[in-house]
Parts: sequence; C-alpha cells; structure tokens
Amino acid sequence: MLRQIVLVGAAVLCTTVALPAQWVSIRLPNTPRTKDGTPNLNAPAQKTADGKPDLSGIWRAADGYLANIAAGQADFPLQPWAAALYKLSERVSVWGDIGWGFRAPTLNELYRQFSVGLTRTLANETLGPERLFGGEAGVRLEATRNVSIRSTYYDNGVKNPVANVTIGTNLQQRQNLGRTRVRGWQNDVETRVGEHLRVSAGDNEYYDAAMRAPLLKRIAEETGGRFFTPANASTLPEAISYSGRGVTVVEERDLWDMPILLMLLLALLGAEWGFRRTRGLA
Repeated sequence: MLRQIVLVGAAVLCTTVALPAQWVSIRLPNTPRTKDGTPNLNAPAQKTADGKPDLSGIWRAADGYLANIAAGQADFPLQPWAAALYKLSERVSVWGDIGWGFRAPTLNELYRQFSVGLTRTLANETLGPERLFGGEAGVRLEATRNVSIRSTYYDNGVKNPVANVTIGTNLQQRQNLGRTRVRGWQNDVETRVGEHLRVSAGDNEYYDAAMRAPLLKRIAEETGGRFFTPANASTLPEAISYSGRGVTVVEERDLWDMPILLMLLLALLGAEWGFRRTRGLA
C-alpha cells in the first residue's frame, strides 16, 4: 500500500504544470478610470512629484516580440553555425563545419566617396547585405610528438558581394554583383619548437583557377568597358582616355603613427619650454 502511495505521489509531481493567474478584482490606487469603473487607457500619463512622467510599474514587450524579437522584420540577420570533431585514434582526427554568414554594408560603402589618383569611387546608399553559405572538412595527423599535418577542403558561396564597378571614365561605384564562389584545398604543417614556440607553413590550391571570359565580357559590356586579352592588349593604350582635370586627395594620419615627426614636435615643445623657463617667462 505504501509503495502504491509513493508511486501515485511521484506521478502527480511529474504531471504538474504551472498556471498563470491574475487578481482582476484588486483595484490599484491612482489608476485613472472611466465612468463604468474600467481603467481609462486614454488618460494622460501619471506624473511624479517633480512633474516628470511616472514610469514605475510592470512593463512588458508588445505582443509578438516577447517570444520573437524579429517579428515583423523583413530581413533579420541570423548567423547559425555548427561544427563537429571526431578522433579516429590518438593521432588522427577529422572535423567539419557548416554555417551561414551576414555582412551589412558599412557607412563608408553607403555614404562616403573617395578618389585615388584620377579615379573617383562613388558611394551607393542602395547596397544590400552580403550573405555567405559554406563549410569545410579536414583531417589532422599527429605525425610525431612535435609535428602535425592538417589538410582542409573548403567551399563557400557569397551572394551579393560588394565590389567597385566602372560606370564611366575615371568613375566607379560600389555595387552588389550577384554571386561568387570560393573553394579550394589547404594543407598546413606545424612543428613545435620548445614549449612556447610553434612554426607552421601552408599551401593553398584553388580549384577552377581559370579566367572566366564570358563573365568578364558581360561585366565589361554592362559597365561601358572593354574586354582585353593578350591578343589585343596592344590596343589598350589607345582605349585609355586622359583627363586633365585635377583631383585633390586629402590624406589624414594620426600623429603617433609618425614617430619621427612626433619626437621632433616634442623636442621643439621641450626646447620652447626650456627657453621660457630660463628667461623667467614660464
């Protein structure tokens, strides 16, 4: 009998649930109300003693945002990523990962133009975000105690990459350019020299490393340019137009990035202070 009671009690505990409730009959003081006694939601905000709005009380997010902060958003950046590592033995391990990436245009890309020589690059406030989807897989071999070899294959696709596109003579603009794909095989060798020093060397081999002539021709046609190959490269000087218009380039550098000038300035300030000190002017 005792065992049955214990089992029944355990079952009741496992099936309990929380039930939210509120005491609707409690009338809070200082709550503005209509003639029928219901709270007046159109009444002016309560004021504190100093005349400022009274924000005390319980606040909660509007319906829909409490459980989903992206509710109502047409484009909300999420960057999910997953990876796995498995050790085949004490010296051999394999891994892989897959993920999505998101990069919004920077303020410079959206609103700042700049010039380099005679070429001016315009901003573009209509730029969209860059999106990446890709992954990699690899194997790691501990050849000896201090030497390890790693080989990795990666494949990434980028949608709407931002690039500078020629739209006129000496004139470019940042634009989104469809899609691009980067894939290849990377091999690294790492050796440990002592306890705190590691030396590594790597080599990247890219797949399909060839000139995309049809794509380059289409880009040249759509942007008002020309497509050149070694066969017609001799006509390149004739296709380049010269503009006599001057271009002013403003370059700003931080003083601490120019140590010689900084030391010279400090020396001059010190000499001036010493002169004023000896003359009794300081």
